[in-house]
Amino acid sequence: MSPKTETLATLIDNLAVQTGAPEVFVGKARESFTTRGVSLDSESGPYFTILIDAFRREESSRRSRERNLEKLGELQEAFATWQQRQVLLIEKLKLIQSQREKGNGTGA
Repeated sequence: MSPKTETLATLIDNLAVQTGAPEVFVGKARESFTTRGVSLDSESGPYFTILIDAFRREESSRRSRERNLEKLGELQEAFATWQQRQVLLIEKLKLIQSQREKGNGTGA
C-alpha cells in the first residue's frame, strides 16, 4: 500500500480485506469521508495513517470480543456442569437424610 498512489476507496477496500472488517464498519469508514465532502477517489495520503489505525483498532476490538465470547461460553458450560453436580449432591443428601430418618424410626 502506497499512500500517494492509492485512492481512499482502494485503501479502505484493501484494509477491509486485510483486517476482515465487517461491511458495516467499512461502510461507516466510507461514509465518514463522503459526508464531509471528501471524494473516495481522492488520494489516501493525508488519511493513510488514521485509516490504518482505525481498521487495526476495529480488528483488535473484534478479536478481543470474539475471545471474550468464547470464554463466556466456557464459563457457561462450567457453570452448567457445576449446577448438575450440585443437583446430584442435593439428591444424595436427601437420600441419606431419608435413610437416617427411617433408621431412627421417625419416618418422613
